[in-house]
Amino acid sequence: ENVDVEATKYAQLGPDSVTFHIEASKDPVSTCRQLRSSGVKAAVAIKPSTPVADLNGLLEEIDMLLVMTVEPGFGGQKLIDETLPKIAEARSLISSSKFEIVLQVDGGVTVENIGQLASLGADSFVAGSAVFGSPDRAARIMELRKSAVAGRSQ
Repeated sequence: ENVDVEATKYAQLGPDSVTFHIEASKDPVSTCRQLRSSGVKAAVAIKPSTPVADLNGLLEEIDMLLVMTVEPGFGGQKLIDETLPKIAEARSLISSSKFEIVLQVDGGVTVENIGQLASLGADSFVAGSAVFGSPDRAARIMELRKSAVAGRSQ
């Protein structure tokens, strides 16, 4: 709630970046500008049902776009396959712009699908359950990295 005010409060804590859901913002351009003027990178997240076209006019204001591949709310969800084209669409939009924007994916990221996500254009991945559900987290992170690199070379 009140993301336009709360996001800037997080910026005061000294993180590298602050991500907020575009759907929760009344003025995402202003919020991004405030974040950047606070010295942090501005990142926006979009839910599975939010069209990539909703980002038009916002690309110059963001440093990262997070495409949610599950409905936000809790960990352990399975990736929604219907969100995969959105990753490729977001990559195309970013690539056709003059801006350097990291494309991140969050939701249901696993060793089995991270290569495909990378091949669609994702740069960065949130893999909570895939990592924290493993008895050997370091080994799982290495597996995820290896699979992502292999996917990028496809």
